[in-house]
Amino acid sequence: MEVDFTRIDLIQVGSLSRKTVKVLPLGKKKQQKIVVGDETGIVTSFSVRKGDIVNRFKTLPLSSGVGKEVMRIELGGSSRTKRDKVFAAVGQSIIGLSKKGKEFFRFETTLTEPVRGLFVEGLNIATTGEYTYNQFFDCKDKHFFMANDRINDMLCAPLSSDAELDAVLACQDRMIRAVAGSDLLYEISVPGPVFTIERHFPEVRPGYIASKEFLYGTLNGVFGVVSGNNTSIEQTWWLEAGNTDQPTTGAGGPLTNRHSRAGIHAITEADVTRNGSKDIIIGRDDGSIEVFSFQESNTPPKLRWKTNLNESIQAVDCGQITTTQYNEIVVGTFSGKVLSLTPSSSVPQGYNIATPADDLAQKVASSVEELSRKIKGVQGELEKLSEKVKKEKEKYLKVSQQGISVVQQFKVQSKWQLLPSSASYLLGIETKLPLDCIVLQSDVPIDIDQYDKSVCLISKSKPAPEEENNQFLATIRLLDSSNRLKI
Repeated sequence: MEVDFTRIDLIQVGSLSRKTVKVLPLGKKKQQKIVVGDETGIVTSFSVRKGDIVNRFKTLPLSSGVGKEVMRIELGGSSRTKRDKVFAAVGQSIIGLSKKGKEFFRFETTLTEPVRGLFVEGLNIATTGEYTYNQFFDCKDKHFFMANDRINDMLCAPLSSDAELDAVLACQDRMIRAVAGSDLLYEISVPGPVFTIERHFPEVRPGYIASKEFLYGTLNGVFGVVSGNNTSIEQTWWLEAGNTDQPTTGAGGPLTNRHSRAGIHAITEADVTRNGSKDIIIGRDDGSIEVFSFQESNTPPKLRWKTNLNESIQAVDCGQITTTQYNEIVVGTFSGKVLSLTPSSSVPQGYNIATPADDLAQKVASSVEELSRKIKGVQGELEKLSEKVKKEKEKYLKVSQQGISVVQQFKVQSKWQLLPSSASYLLGIETKLPLDCIVLQSDVPIDIDQYDKSVCLISKSKPAPEEENNQFLATIRLLDSSNRLKI
């Protein structure tokens, strides 16, 4: 059976960091709520009712100082099964919010760097910085561990014993490390720098032996599963970069980069194809969203559906958002778009479908009524936006009359990706606003190997001999409006 999804744009917020969009668990109502934190430090929760966005709460900026951006959103609670509280990492602080948006917890840690990774369970709080892992119990230091390389992601699971909460670290040096307390429990090498990691629950598939497994994604486009216990960890399977049809199994298989694939920023699993087993949903750096399904037990999944949103994917989650009949894919992008990918067939298998001759008139009438309601809703939103633009213009005029130069601040995301086949780096630059001109300056010599001349023009300037800290200077002018560039 072919699978297709329809894009539904939900809301627009400020620029997003990784894993700052979460779907709250089911409550009394069968439709779920979404919570999102953005670069302004604001956490917003909303749901969808009859096609309209219903705001549940919207906080004030959680921090007014430097580094006010929400770096991570996590769900926590009193037990491993009940996770209905929202926790946000802002700078060195961890803030807890109830389902109604009321702040009930604030923990000012003693860390010297921003919290990049977060996990909350009961009185246990685990955090990661760039190289360090900390665990707190009742807001007091409990464990500390320093990794050999940068920590890109983290989760916690009972590995050494069911009573303990151990950390699983996704590291830049192609290693997944399990930490029990303050000591390294074990580690395993995988085919790429690990950028994201999540729990994998294969027991939902009949005939599959339940174990403690973890689903990971790498910066070179590889994803796979590792299985661990209290003494060891091993590679179960992985899918190679640039090859989604021929999986590699076992820990010793070679990795063949036939062509490079974008890095994996987000990964999750849920039954979105309605085949009775969990599918793997992947969000990549180039804007690709991919859905993989398991065909048989104990075998790697196969690609079922993919699309591209043309901007970096920062978060992926699943839930019942616009309907109560099936799971949808919720996506957060770098520019702050939160959208839903809904299965195109709105009637699940097993439901009785009336023939067109029986209810054609009713369908036409309901469609016209629904379209009219949506048009009125859009007109109301346009009026609100026009009023907001008018107020902002008045504020700007007041400030400009005082002779103060106002510069708009915006977030820029840049990264280097190593291309082993050509012994070069791929530079990616992305902003929330459209790019017109980029200036590159470096204190070491750089050579631009190749770029698409139909996308941009590059003008190089010779560095002055007396300027030792200026070895490279180039101006890039984009020919078409775009908010991202790769050279």
